[in-house]
This record gives sequence, C-alpha cells and structure tokens, in this order.
Amino acid sequence: MHQLGCKQYDLIDRIKDVLTIIDAAEMIGVKFRRRGGRVISVCCPFHDDKSPSFAIWPESNRWKCFGSCGSGDQIDLMARHWELPLQQTIERLASELNIQVENTAHDLRLVEQRKEEANLIGEFNRQEKELFGRLARIEHFIEDKLSEIKTVQDLDKLGDLYLLRTEVNWALDKMQKKSLEDKIEGFSIGKAVLKRWLGS
Repeated sequence: MHQLGCKQYDLIDRIKDVLTIIDAAEMIGVKFRRRGGRVISVCCPFHDDKSPSFAIWPESNRWKCFGSCGSGDQIDLMARHWELPLQQTIERLASELNIQVENTAHDLRLVEQRKEEANLIGEFNRQEKELFGRLARIEHFIEDKLSEIKTVQDLDKLGDLYLLRTEVNWALDKMQKKSLEDKIEGFSIGKAVLKRWLGS
C-alpha cells in the first residue's frame, strides 16, 4: 500500500479508507462461505459458536456478536481481537497499513466524540424502529375502526380517527425517508401522536 501522510485526527478515516470490515474480519481469521448480501452471518471468532451469531454489514462496515461479545466498526473489531485500548489499536493499524502518523492531542478526543455520535445515532435508530412498529399497529387499528363506520352516529364517534390516521401516515412516511432530517421530523410527529393516543 502507498504511504499516506495525514494529521492524527484524520487517521481514523484514513484507516477506514483502506481497511473494510471484511478486510478486518479476514485479518482475525474469519472464514466466509459467501460475501454477497446486506448482512453476512458467520461463527463468532471470540467465543465457542456452534451456530452463526456474528453478523457483518459490509455496506456500513459494522459488526455485532449476538452472543454478547461486542459490536462496532472495523477498528473496534481489531481492538477486540488484539485486546488493546482504542488508541493503541489505531496506532498499530496505522503501522501495519503503512499510514504515517502525526501525533496530536486532538486525536483521542475526536475518537471518543465520534464513538459518542455513533452511539447516539444507534440509540435513535433503535427508538425509531420501536416507534415505527407501534405507529404501524395504531394505523392498522384505525383502519379497522374506520371500516366499521356505517351511519352518521358512527361518524360522530369515530370521525376524529380520520385526522389521527393522516398524522400517523405522515409520521410513518417521513420515518421511511433516507435523510436524517426527515427521520427526525417523522419521529417527532410520531411521538406526539403516540402521546395523544395513549392519553385518549
């Protein structure tokens, strides 16, 4: 590989540019029967795994052991394998990948900041998935109730569900968009709808 000059705070991105999660997995001895698909399941390299419990997402360069051995990106995987702190793992990877390192005190803070941001995004995704499921069930319930409207009296009782259905559909649609801004907007609307629904 070519030697890359970079500031220390660029080091993580440089490593990830040349080392994918598949590369890292192969470095620690993971054997792949197949490489295609959005998720690849293999036996975990960190515990006695009789059935595949180690998932790899090549597109996002993420991994997770469902046997509680950990999760993270390619750098976290190597840290787990080498049993090293994150900073030492970064330095060792830089050396093995022939990436030039310039020491600055800024690096470790940036590493922790990025990990914190990744954790926050992961928690948001978890809550969004949970809320999406609850809203989908509410939507199904509303559809069933609206199908029961036969008379003006029924409409008087259930008419408010039309507005609620519109808001639920709007939230679900936003949450399925790709942009984070849309997802956050949909999540906010969905939380407000759920709060009203539980209070009704």
